[in-house]
Amino acid sequence: MSESDLMKSGGAGSRGPECRSPPTPRAELLSPSKVKDCSQHVTEKVTQVLSLESDVLPEYKLQVPDTTWLILLHYSTFKAFWDWIILLLVLYTAVFTPYSATFLLDVHGDLRQRICGYTCNPLNVVDLMVDVLFIVDIVINLRTTYVDKNDEVVTQPSRIAKHYIKGWFPIDLFAAIPFDLLIFRSGSDEKQL
Repeated sequence: MSESDLMKSGGAGSRGPECRSPPTPRAELLSPSKVKDCSQHVTEKVTQVLSLESDVLPEYKLQVPDTTWLILLHYSTFKAFWDWIILLLVLYTAVFTPYSATFLLDVHGDLRQRICGYTCNPLNVVDLMVDVLFIVDIVINLRTTYVDKNDEVVTQPSRIAKHYIKGWFPIDLFAAIPFDLLIFRSGSDEKQL
């Protein structure tokens, strides 16, 4: 074979242009020193954010806004604690309501519950307390500051109420309605007729 024939066919060991696979991108392996540098950089950033130094905090958290005692700052410790409580109550409701409806509902009605009423069952009392806490959450959210588009903390009660009513209020109101109590009351009225 001549040299020009080898060039046309792609070389002595070539299988032809139709059999060649396209070049695959190669994954670059990081050396242990590069991995250590990257993880150290991430660790430094996390430490800086968790330390809550003044250069990490937003400007509005460094200045105390002028509020009345009825207005709750959205970044206060109490509000963070309250949000965790509400989160746990939402999780309780999301898990326990279907479980209760599936396994704990008595289709035929219990004679003890007809005599004693809604509060005989401890689970009904817990559900009622959860509903009351959801209603308290609505009141708290109507009095909690927020940050507007200009990164300013809004402390005027009327603006806070308008913002909340346009946002999460319908969802919170729907979550706070004690449907189980309403169903119990409607069921007891039907039995009396």
